[in-house]
Amino acid sequence: MEQFKINEIQEKLKKAKSDTTHSKRIFALEEGKEDDNIQRGISKGPRRDWLIIADIYGGTHTQKFHLENYVNFKWKNKQDDTISFSYIRNGALLLYIYEEILNKRNAADALYTVLLNYYSSGGAISKFKSTDEYIQWAKKFL
Repeated sequence: MEQFKINEIQEKLKKAKSDTTHSKRIFALEEGKEDDNIQRGISKGPRRDWLIIADIYGGTHTQKFHLENYVNFKWKNKQDDTISFSYIRNGALLLYIYEEILNKRNAADALYTVLLNYYSSGGAISKFKSTDEYIQWAKKFL
């Protein structure tokens, strides 16, 4: 995936919706479900950092909040003035990025269909090492 200027992503986020229909639905099947199961004691493991940060600081469990935190961390940490989304293996966040940041609605629609089928049948995205590997897997079903 290509590199993007962090300040350009920050500007787009100012105008972006908190979530998209697709990202909300996949979050409910993905990290949202996982977080709920951890909090209810159904499964073990640490909660996702960004969800804990949202709870501590009064944020929301939206993909906009999720992306803002990552982008702002990169910016404040001065790691680089660019960002790539190639590391992301989170379906809800990828859908949000495709729809709200990259304006690739057709790609988001196709990915949503694959993810919905995948998670509805008990799949887990964590098995993929990178976004590219994840996208290659998804293309087999498109």
